[in-house]
Amino acid sequence: MAAAGIRGALPPAPPLFRYCTTKEHLDIPFPDWSFWGWPEINIKSWEEEFKSIKLGSQSMTWKQKEATAYWKGNPYTAPIRGTLLTCNDTKMWGAQIMRQDWGEEARAGFKKSELGNQCDHRYKIYAEGFACSVKACTISISFRFCFVKHRRSKLDMDRVYDYMYHLIVEYSKLQDFKPAPPPNAQEVCMESVLCLADDKQKQFLERSYASPATYVPCALSLP
Repeated sequence: MAAAGIRGALPPAPPLFRYCTTKEHLDIPFPDWSFWGWPEINIKSWEEEFKSIKLGSQSMTWKQKEATAYWKGNPYTAPIRGTLLTCNDTKMWGAQIMRQDWGEEARAGFKKSELGNQCDHRYKIYAEGFACSVKACTISISFRFCFVKHRRSKLDMDRVYDYMYHLIVEYSKLQDFKPAPPPNAQEVCMESVLCLADDKQKQFLERSYASPATYVPCALSLP
């Protein structure tokens, strides 16, 4: 939602949460689903992927890695990705650009799409699709793991939950009404969520299960 389209001295805050935003938009950024796993394309939860990428990045030294830039993804979700395919000339551009066919990957058991196996290049290209790429968090650590070594604690799921809690609390302060469930509302529990999932989805949901925190959430400053 573009901020320029909202008129008035004190316009109401639109309750619009999205996975990305800009300074020109009023959309409020909220963590995307891939932090808890993406079973359709075999992306595991962030905690599992972090460990896998860490091992993949440490499997060889910086000098042993290919001195080229690497990108692998769906080129049809944004013009810039289609243009990126024209740069797939290692000698001219020093880059290796690969098209990701998720249908083929699924039939082959996702053997070539493991993020932990894509750490043998020194540089990883980030190219947005329809919105921000959910691979952004994986790129930030696979580029140079030594950068993350002293900031690893800031990339765990506890910080994600802290942000979500902070966001909901601060947004609730802007509400001028008290939310109330409708008479026919039904409480959602773990069993009711799992009963709608297939076997693979159940595995991902159970592996990303979280328990109540035993600590006070971190303090975040207002923007």
